[in-house]
Amino acid sequence: MNECGLCKKTSCDFDDKRCNTQKIDNDKAYAELAYYQHKYKALEKRFSTWSKLTRRVATYSLPVFVLTLSCLVFEKYFNVTLPAFLSCLKELKPFFPLLSVLSLTLFSWVYFANRLAGYTRAWSRNRLMRENIERLTREYQLAIYGKDVNKETDKKILESEQENVLAKLFQLEENNRTQTHNDIVGDYFSAHDGAFGWIKGLKK
Repeated sequence: MNECGLCKKTSCDFDDKRCNTQKIDNDKAYAELAYYQHKYKALEKRFSTWSKLTRRVATYSLPVFVLTLSCLVFEKYFNVTLPAFLSCLKELKPFFPLLSVLSLTLFSWVYFANRLAGYTRAWSRNRLMRENIERLTREYQLAIYGKDVNKETDKKILESEQENVLAKLFQLEENNRTQTHNDIVGDYFSAHDGAFGWIKGLKK
């Protein structure tokens, strides 16, 4: 028994009870669905890698900046020294200014890289597109279940379902391209506004 993709257990038999889950051959609609599903799965994986990388660097660089800057500020203005149990930090004390600048630079770089290139937004958009195509594929599998291409009545139903699912697929593709364009333009504007917002904040 194969491992279930949902609960990751081998004892799950929900997939065995589903109708028409096998791969459909010599079908133009199914071939298009499989192509676009492969396309968006690859795009989702690519943007997911960059999204995770930038978010992880931002997650670790910001606490380093806050910690090093706090140590410098408290020691200079409040005469608070590091306790004994933080002896490891005392050894790094001469490097605090450098660590503070580097961590802030890293955080700013990954933040604006993500905003400008839209890694997280692109990952989420392609993930949603892949899930929509998976749902559309399942609808098509169920719609043609039990239909025989050699029967005239069934053949007409199959052709009608093919045209219906292709129309839905291309509408999804058109909406996704429009959303991609809007996201690209929006990412540039948001990065621009964010950069100038930071500059204005520093001037104040």
